[in-house]
Amino acid sequence: MRLTKEGRAEDSSAKHPQAKPFHNRALPKSFVFLLLGIAIVSEVTGATTLKLSCGFSVFPFNIITVVCYGLSISLLIVILKYLPLGLTYGIWGGLGSAATMVVGVVLWGDPFTPLMAVALVIIVAGTYLLNAGTDEIEAKRKP
Repeated sequence: MRLTKEGRAEDSSAKHPQAKPFHNRALPKSFVFLLLGIAIVSEVTGATTLKLSCGFSVFPFNIITVVCYGLSISLLIVILKYLPLGLTYGIWGGLGSAATMVVGVVLWGDPFTPLMAVALVIIVAGTYLLNAGTDEIEAKRKP
């Protein structure tokens, strides 16, 4: 939505169709998911080094945190040109949260209960279902 000169709201989506893929070339879906995996690992590394930076006071870890989050967001920018927002963010956020929880349990002895184990399984299953649902819709769109 945007405002016209007269102050009325106008839907700008009709005038600005979805951006074309990066350099007008399609990337293979497997490569896009590889980029998503790298974005997730980068985000988990950023979260881990954020804790290690002790409030951004330990020099190497604060730099690593900024670089990792910057890389993760930069990759998401490219990935969103090829995958739907809900799928991309669902996988990135879900698997990133699950992996970060596992890192916390392993490195710092964060609590891990049976209920948390069930939640972890639900996150992974939900991520799978998001992808399967998207694949189903894409299969119906193809002639």
